[in-house]
Amino acid sequence: PIDIDGIMACPEEVAPPVIGHMHLHVGDLARAQAFYHTVIGFDVIQLYGGQAEFVSAAGYHHHLGYNVWRGRNIPPAPANATGLMWWTVNLHDATAYAAIKSRLTTAHIAYAEHDDALWVRDGDGIQLRIVAA
Repeated sequence: PIDIDGIMACPEEVAPPVIGHMHLHVGDLARAQAFYHTVIGFDVIQLYGGQAEFVSAAGYHHHLGYNVWRGRNIPPAPANATGLMWWTVNLHDATAYAAIKSRLTTAHIAYAEHDDALWVRDGDGIQLRIVAA
């Protein structure tokens, strides 16, 4: 469980939570698959009736699910909305990091690189922090 009281009391002293998998709302499944599969490199594990897709690394049942259950083509939440600010993709090595950086460049997807991390937004404005072990 997330230690909400601890995070609110002294956020600089609380380690960020590690989440085994997560689910995101996206506005378009094809756009999400083009980003998460083709560019980031997750394997497509399951397609769920044109409503959801599940992707992973190394054959896991899914690390990430994304769906259109809230609606299709809904615009990203405004910057001041409550919700997910960013999430981290932890890669196993620098080679995987370099490969994603190359695919981002080839796909003409803007990213920033600082503090040994790639910062990029998917087509729905969801921000990822990509780091290598």
